[in-house]
Amino acid sequence: MYSLRRTILTAAMAFFSASVLAYEVPKRSLEARIHSADIVIVGTIVALDPDDPNKPDVLAIATVRVDSILKGGATVTVRVVYREGIQESDPICCSLGGQYFMMLSRSDADLYRSVNGPYGIFEIGTSGSDQDGVPSWPGSTVKRPLDWRSH
Repeated sequence: MYSLRRTILTAAMAFFSASVLAYEVPKRSLEARIHSADIVIVGTIVALDPDDPNKPDVLAIATVRVDSILKGGATVTVRVVYREGIQESDPICCSLGGQYFMMLSRSDADLYRSVNGPYGIFEIGTSGSDQDGVPSWPGSTVKRPLDWRSH
């Protein structure tokens, strides 16, 4: 009886540990991510569809204005999938007005996806369109804190 309990417990632990690891996205080297990307860009998020974070199972697409092309050819804007339903494989992206370094692969319907889930897109700053132009290092702009007493 003792060995049967031990066998069941061992099997259950193996099953649960394997299911936890099933959603882990391994981080590839920067060289491998850039090599596998169709385009590498710096871009600013100009629209989110849908923009409701309470619907994690709905395909969410960001419209990105291309600021710089580092690899490949891109148009003025690209559409990037930033949420597909499996949180562990989604990139850590996208806030409206945010500026991102993106390593993307092209998929069907002219959509782009991160080449390595959460490791293919990095926020590098915020857009200057909604800021007052206070300079910050290294040359980006930062928002001044809102003084709640002035409103």
